[in-house]
Amino acid sequence: MDLLLCLPAFLILTVFYGTIKSTLCIERENRKICLLAALFLLLSFFICQDVSLRGLYIFLYNVIIVSFAEEVVFRGYIYQRLRKAGVIFSFFLTGCMFGIVHAIVPAVLNGSNWRETLLNMVGLLGWGIIFNGIFVYFLASSHTLFVPVVIHAMGNYFAEYGRTAYADMLYLFCLGCFIIKDIYVHRKQIVNYFTKPTEYL
Repeated sequence: MDLLLCLPAFLILTVFYGTIKSTLCIERENRKICLLAALFLLLSFFICQDVSLRGLYIFLYNVIIVSFAEEVVFRGYIYQRLRKAGVIFSFFLTGCMFGIVHAIVPAVLNGSNWRETLLNMVGLLGWGIIFNGIFVYFLASSHTLFVPVVIHAMGNYFAEYGRTAYADMLYLFCLGCFIIKDIYVHRKQIVNYFTKPTEYL
């Protein structure tokens, strides 16, 4: 069973190797952010206080099988490919697909009928677009897929233990940190935009 669960991750590694290599790249300018993200990921393992073998399995499952696979497929591949047709088109379509996929697994596990499944898919479209936006922003701001993988994994891991408030606080904290970082990095352009708006028209 464990081997079967690991197969999708290995298949994704094989099929999307080129994409992973280009988007997961950890380079000099984003190395510190990646190291900080990895430390937060390790810290989340101890916050949940389940250091048993089962706890380690749940942790690795959420990092490798779920988050890594989803980020590579949605943000690493689909979003990047669809950007050629337009960033807004890519953003919304990837978000819709992300939401729809999250309706399928619960439907299968709960034995839902087609009507319930379709209603659940429609209900998760907005959720998918919002979270796609969050992870796309982390990808664009950090210039590596590693950061959204880690934040996604931590959110899923906290939710696994019923600590959804931790997951919500994590997303808000990370968003706040990246927004502050981007404002600081682009402070000159921001000041110029508000002091000399005619140059941007």
